Parts: sequence; C-alpha cells; structure tokens
Amino acid sequence: MEHRRQPLFRQNRLFAKAVVLTVCFAMMLGLVPGGSLGPEKASAEWVDLELVNPSFEEPHGAEGNIPGWKQTYGKSGFTVTEDRSFIGEKSLYVEDLDSRNYGMQSVYLPAQAGKSYSVTTNTYVLEGTSMIYLQFHKGDANRTRIGHKSMGESVVNEWRPLTASLTAPAGTEYVSVLLYSGVSTTAKAFFDNVVLSLNEEEPSPTDKLVRLGTPIHSITIPHAAFGQGPTGENYIYTTANGAPAVLSVLRAETGERVASFELGQAGYSWGSTVAPNGDLYVATQRNGILYRYRPSANTVDNLGKAIASETHLYRVVSDDQGRIYGGTYPNGKVFRFDPSTNAYTDFGTMAEGEQYVRSIAYGDGKVYAGTGANQAQLFKLDPETGAKEAIPLPEAFRQHKEVYDLTFTAGLLFARMTYQDASSPLNNVTLVYDTAVGQWVGELPNTIGLDVSPVGPDGNVYLIQNTKLIAFNVTTREATPTSFEAGNFASRGFGWFQLNLPDMPGESLVTVTSRGRIMAYNPQTEKGIWIDGDPLGSANTLRSVSAGPDGNIYVGGYLSPQSMARFNIDTFQLETLPGMSQVEGMGTFGENMYYGVYPNAKIFEYDPNLPWSMPNNPSELDIEMSSKLQDRPFAFAEAGDKLAVGTVPIIGKLGGALTLYDPAAKTSETFYPIVDNESPMTLAYKDGLLYGGTTVWGGIAAEPVEQDGTLFIFGVATKQKVFEMNPVPGERAITALAFDGNGMLWGLTNGVLFQFDPATREIVRTKTLYPFVWNDIVLAGGYLSFYDGYLYGEAANHIFRFDPTTWEHKTLAVGNYFAQDEYGRIFTTKNSIDLYMYDDIAPSFGSEASLQYEWMQDESFVLKWPANADMKQFQIFQGDNEVTLIGSMQRDGANGAVSFRIPAGAAAPGRYTVRAVDYAGNVSAEHLSVDVIPAGSSLLAALSADTGQFHPEFDPSVSDYQLNVWPSVKKVAFIPVTEDENAALTINGVAHPSGTPWEINVKAGETTAVIEVAAPRSQDTTVYTITVNACKGPKEGCGVPPGHQK
Repeated sequence: MEHRRQPLFRQNRLFAKAVVLTVCFAMMLGLVPGGSLGPEKASAEWVDLELVNPSFEEPHGAEGNIPGWKQTYGKSGFTVTEDRSFIGEKSLYVEDLDSRNYGMQSVYLPAQAGKSYSVTTNTYVLEGTSMIYLQFHKGDANRTRIGHKSMGESVVNEWRPLTASLTAPAGTEYVSVLLYSGVSTTAKAFFDNVVLSLNEEEPSPTDKLVRLGTPIHSITIPHAAFGQGPTGENYIYTTANGAPAVLSVLRAETGERVASFELGQAGYSWGSTVAPNGDLYVATQRNGILYRYRPSANTVDNLGKAIASETHLYRVVSDDQGRIYGGTYPNGKVFRFDPSTNAYTDFGTMAEGEQYVRSIAYGDGKVYAGTGANQAQLFKLDPETGAKEAIPLPEAFRQHKEVYDLTFTAGLLFARMTYQDASSPLNNVTLVYDTAVGQWVGELPNTIGLDVSPVGPDGNVYLIQNTKLIAFNVTTREATPTSFEAGNFASRGFGWFQLNLPDMPGESLVTVTSRGRIMAYNPQTEKGIWIDGDPLGSANTLRSVSAGPDGNIYVGGYLSPQSMARFNIDTFQLETLPGMSQVEGMGTFGENMYYGVYPNAKIFEYDPNLPWSMPNNPSELDIEMSSKLQDRPFAFAEAGDKLAVGTVPIIGKLGGALTLYDPAAKTSETFYPIVDNESPMTLAYKDGLLYGGTTVWGGIAAEPVEQDGTLFIFGVATKQKVFEMNPVPGERAITALAFDGNGMLWGLTNGVLFQFDPATREIVRTKTLYPFVWNDIVLAGGYLSFYDGYLYGEAANHIFRFDPTTWEHKTLAVGNYFAQDEYGRIFTTKNSIDLYMYDDIAPSFGSEASLQYEWMQDESFVLKWPANADMKQFQIFQGDNEVTLIGSMQRDGANGAVSFRIPAGAAAPGRYTVRAVDYAGNVSAEHLSVDVIPAGSSLLAALSADTGQFHPEFDPSVSDYQLNVWPSVKKVAFIPVTEDENAALTINGVAHPSGTPWEINVKAGETTAVIEVAAPRSQDTTVYTITVNACKGPKEGCGVPPGHQK
C-alpha cells in the first residue's frame, strides 16, 4: 500500500506544478529518459473551481455511487481503492481490459464561453493508457457536449501529472471532467487529486503558446580539477555547462559519480581549482559568481559575485595559503578571494583595451595573468602590493589573439597561444618561460591544451601534442612522445593520483575529456587506459531555430553541445541529432540543409532524405574561411545556383565576409570585407541580386567603429557590390530581410521595420515596432517571414504579426528566435532552453477534402477523411450531438487518412460532421460533413430468362439456380434486376446494367453465369450462380419448347 500525503485543494495545484517543474528539471539533467514531458500550456493565473470529491475521499452513497461523479461510459470498471493514492488515503481505479468505453464524469459546473479552463489530475498507470477530458456543454436538458480537450498518459509505475487546457467555445454554459479509457486502448490506472481551474483574466497571446520540450541536453566540460575526498578518495571535479551549470564529483578509478550539484546562478564554468585544504573553487559565468565545494561536508557554497562589474569569471588558481585568484570579463580584471575573511580584492584591469583575462597561474609568490581578444599579453602581478609588470612575448607571438592557457610548475611558466587564423601553424603553440631567469626557453607547436600538467614524480610535465601524450622534461627541456595515443581531444586539466588500479604503481597522470571520459597514464609502466566517467550534464542554451526543406524544425545549441535537435512535425516529437556542435545559423538550398558552426566558420551539408549519421550526413564542406579570420556563420540564402553565407569574424576583430558556394561544382569564393568594419547578419535574394543587412559589431570584444547598420546589394554574376546605404539612421544592425509577393524588400533592425523599393533603391516607409536600446553587442536576433498575406517575425524578443496593408501589428507572444512551418505555426524559444510553438491559425482540411462513409457487414459504418500534420485530434458530430467517444478512430500517419467507426446499435443515418483540432486548441473553421443514408441492398429484385425454366423459382435470398432449357436452344438470354437502383452489378466479372439482358451461348459450350451485386454505401455483396442445363422434355422442367406459345 502506497500513500503520499499532501495538503488538500489549492495547495494541491501548487504541488502538482512543483512536480512538473521537478520532473522537467530532472529531464534537463538527464535523470528522466526522453527529456520532455511533452506539450505543455504556458503558465497563467488560475483560480481553482469547487469540484465535488476531487480526491475520492468521501464515503460511497447508499447505492454505492461515488459522490460528485457519475459513470457515463460503461457500467463497471471503476472502483475507489486504498491500494494506492497520490494524496489522502484513496484514489479512483479503472480496469479496462476490452474494447469498450469506460468513463467517469464529474458534476457539471457553470462555465463561460471565451474563458480559459484547465484540468489536472495525477495518474498512476500500471498498463495501457489513462486519459482525461476537459468537456464543455450547452445549457440544454441533455447538456450537449460542444467542445473538449483530451490528454493521455502511458508512462507506467509512477505518479504523473495529466493536464488538459482549452478556451470554452461559443455556446458554453457548463464544464465537466471525464476520466476515461477508450475503445481503442486498454488500461489499468489510478486517478487522484483532480483540480479544475479557471483563468479569470482575458485570454492573452500566450493562450496559443505550446511548450514542446527541452531540445538539447549534453555534457560539455570546459575545465576540471583534481583533489582528495574526506577519507583520501581520488576525486575528479567536473562542471558541465548548461542551464544551470552542474558540478559533478567523480571517483578517478571508476568514473562513478559520487555527488552532483546545480550551480543555480551559473550557466558556464571555464575554471576550477583545489586549494591546499582540499576545498574546490569553481569560477562561473553569466553572473560572475565563485562557488566553493567542501568535500568534508559535501556542500556547495555560493561565495557571491567576485567583482560587481564582471559577468564572467575565467580560470582560477590557489596560492599556498588557499587564497583564490581569477581572471574576468568584460573588463579584463584579476581578483582574489580570501577564505579567512570571505573578502574579495579587485586588482584592476590588466591591459587597457583588453576585455579578457582568460588564463591565470600562481608560483613563487606571483600571479601570472594572460589577456587577449585584440592582442595577447602576459602580466606578472605581485598580490601583496598590487604592482604588475608586463612580460614581453617573443616577437613572433606579439600579434596573437590570446594567452589561452597558463600553467606554473617547477619554476617554468607554460603559455599556450592562440592565433587569429586557426589554420596557421602559429596557432596553438605553447611557449615555455623560465621565471628564474626571465627568459623564453622553448616552443611546443600543435598543442591543443587545455593546460600542461604539474610536474610528475619522473621530472616531466605532460601535455597533448599532435594527438599524442607528450612528456616534457623540466630539467633537460626536451619533449618526448609517450607510447600512449591520446587521440584528437583537448584535456580539461591534469592531476596526479595514486590509483588503486592494476598496472598503475605509484603516481599516475589523470585527465578528463569535455564529455567526461577519464584518461589515466602511468609513467612507470607506460600504460594508459580510458575510463568511462559519469558526470551529470545539463540542458543547453538554445542558439538557433530554423525550418528545414523537409518541413521539420531544427534547433541548435550553445557552447559546444553534443548534439542538435529536430522537431518532427509529423510525430510532434523532439529528436536528438548527435555529433553537431554550436550552430549559429542555418539555411536551405534545394532539398539540402546547411549548418553554420562555430568556431572557425565551418559549414555542414545535410540531406534530410537520408539518415542522420555524422560525419557522413551531415558532412563538412571544403570551405576555408578561417584564413579570412571568420568564425561565426549566421546568414544563409539560396542565390540562384549558389548558396550565400554571411559570417562574423573572430574575437577582437571587425569585418565579416560573404561567401558564395556552388553545390554542383563544390567550389566557393569568399568576398572580404563585404562592408568595411561590419558583418552580414541576414541575406535575401531576388533576380540575380543578393541583398544583405549588417551589424556594426564583429567578434566579441571588438569595439564598433561604425554607427549604423548597412543594407547592401551584391551582384552574384558580376561578383561586385553595387549598392549600399544606411536605411534607418541610429539603428546599429539589420537583423532580417524578406521579399513580399510584389517584389518589395522588408527589413528589420531589431526594433524598426522598414520597406525598401529595389527599383528606386529608396526606403518607402519605416515603423517602430518595439523600442530597442543598442547598448550591447547584437549578432543573432530579428526574423521575418511572409505567410498568407501577413508578415510574421521576431523583434526585441517579441513574436509579432504585421499587416502590410494597414501597417498595423499585433504581438503574439514573447520569445527568442523564430521559425515558421508550412501551416503558419511559429517556433520560438523561452527560458533559454525550451522550444515553444505559437499557433493561432485554425487547421484546414483544404478545398479538395471530403468526408466519405461506408456501411459494414455488421451494420456499423465507417467515416473516412484526409488529415495533415497540423491536426492533433478530431471531433465527430451527428447533428448537434458529439459522438466522438462512441466510436473508435484510426489514423494512417500524420498526413494520411483517418477512419472513425461507429458500432452497430449506435450507427444511425443522419448528417455527420468532422472538426479538426490542432495542438494549440484551434478548431477548423471549415468542417467536413456528409449525409449518411442507410446502406443499400445487394439483392436482386427479379431474375427472368427468354426461354427455359429456373429451378428453384427465383427468390432474392436464394443464390444458386439451374436454368433448364430444351436441347435445341442455342442461346439463352436472362435479365437480372437489382433491388437497389444504385447497386453495382457484374456478370462473370463484367459490369452490366440492371434490367438489361445477358446472353449465354449454349452452343459454344457456355453453361454458367455468376452474378455479383454490390450494395451502395456498404461492404455487402451477394453472389448468384446460374447453371444452364439441356433437358429432354417438359417432365424435366424445361418449360415451353422454343417456338410455342406460353
């Protein structure tokens, strides 16, 4: 017996919400399979209505009835039980093991048309599917149902919330709840804690907003730290990026996750370090907060914001006293946290004009800080006096982008340098600096980091170089490859542990990959092993949303996710597409889709007609843009026989590029810069000309030079820019472009909409849709799409619909990013991690659709009609009465045929109507109707012949006959007449009109005729067989001889 006790009624709804949030959050972290609870209505302010006996706790009535409830489908199957309950002591149990309907309905409560209602119950499914219906009724004596919304649950062996929400249709006077198991399903399930609620506010745009789920979950670990647990355990500390970031504690020997913690105010972490006392410090980004994990207490402390002005903390390091030093963005500062006083010290900006201190190290009483974005620089800071001095980089490295990693060990400082051109041999070079003599003493090329290990017991430090684990001797300063093939991965820091593993004597080197896989290498045995770690991942922030050529919606994630996602509009489910990294923008060309991936401006081509299988499909194209310092491909357009791509440069640089790719020839050409100091953010093509809109920003940390975004025109054939202008002075970016059906170009600046005439090359008109302040970098944002005469889009996080005739616009929802499918449905993101769909357009059957019917042999009949992927469910009416729950429905795919069978006994002639309901609750404006008339007859009314005699005499119910004729008869003609003039008649497989003669050539040896009568509007068919027999005289029943009068 299982009980879960909670306070009753209004608190119950709050608890149900908490359950939903907890489960959703668990799914974000990978604790619950599937990653989504399915479509969910956006939140609103609700007031609970007073249902009678909502938790089935009240005693039965005198006749055994359940107070407040009445069984309206079936005569048994429901019982109140104490076997299991969500709250209180009891619940309602249904056991449906056959093909009948079972339904338990609440009392009717007064309702108002146009108001939004929601019903929630908790259900525990043992097998099959439990269902809930929210029902609206007329005020007539029969309480005729005129609308409903249903939801089902099939997850077994756990309590799950089950919710249906809908706006009451016109004519509504009452509302009720139905707990149900249908004809086409079976179920063993419990229901408890039914809560019916009303939204007392007027319907808002979010009434049509449906949550589709959290598309992308992954494990992405930028950095790790290594330390001991409270009893000497070897711990690896990983922090996975996401919303929120998640800290995991792993056993080094097994990869087992010992503990995990959500860092609620953090999204990312690029740095962590272990202090001498074993405490872990994690530097985070988004809010610039430092966290501390204490293994002895197994707790995490939020130590607050390091510096008020800084939003991002990068690498951190501890000194000998346990004081923590770190670097910041956006002001390129160094800070210190002193755990003895819980106080922060701000050492100020290291290099004027540089926004990043990305790397940091500590040794011999000094702090070393690496800056970058515009120009890499290295500083030595005295933490006691605050004095700093620059350490000049070698001449060849003074124009590099960043000092990305710093490690101090054995008196040597290792600095990994990144270069503007990622393909250059100058990129990823680790420099070696002798701090005692103040000289650079070595270079290690092709080192992808992160970090160099502390010096080991063998006098070597280790790092990854050319896919191998390399040993660098700190005395001889020589690098030697180990026998261990590390592969093409970047380490996430290094540590030394005495591992309790075979063949790992003494201390072993340990590191971890960005996905949590552990590598251990023992210098004594020269043996390396891999261990599968189990860090907890998190939901990825979403970065891009686009409709594909297959009609599905594709979603890209932020900061090196393990996958992207596809929302399949046919199945209405999210699908994981593994292997793809950060997708900045997407586009289509013909039947293929293209993804722009950061970093290094990589372009991938995907054929949706073939299975997803990286690296083959999608595959990376041979388009080299990193030499032009390009990093982020945002803009795509199909430009005649070319694919046009607009890109943004690397960190610290201005000036994007335009690339034309020829899919047939598989060649490309890049035009750089396309607009001085600006980057193309959007592209549109018409009549040989490519139109582009730019942003004045470039790579992060590059201060804009220009003030206004530019509209430019580029000739695809001539490969020349032919025009440019600033369409809206003061607007710093043009984020979207789209052509209307009249050839006019519409543009968006994230707040201002403008119309441009390509013929005169002048701005026709502008309108401010939403006020927008240009106080921060704008790269992604702003979308336009024409559908059914309206212009839809997203501006300043508002989803809108604009009438090009009246220039009036309406805000539909609040969201970020935008895509629109063939049904006009809009896909956007909220909460940074969730995909939503906005839909206020009624589903349509189309002008060619019709409702057909057919009677079955068992006297039931079947309605048939076409469906499309915009339709979730259907309502079937006979006259004004809904009969949806009477029959059973089958659907042949999202875009296939639907059949609805009304069983014998309930099947009756009359006018039947089918209405479609979409996933947002919109009901089709035009319905399908048909007048069902009784099934026709498949019998013959008469059967006669021009000679001979039938045996037996004709009777419509008799199917086999012998026609006796005289031996002299050479031909005989008989005439079948159908009982129903619309019946289909065939003789020997040949269609034949009723009431006309059919001739049998007896002389030629024909002796048999098979007559088949198919009833109209029915499956009924009757077969009659006539066999011709030559007889010798009247005594054999041959009838009157030929030539004699009858």
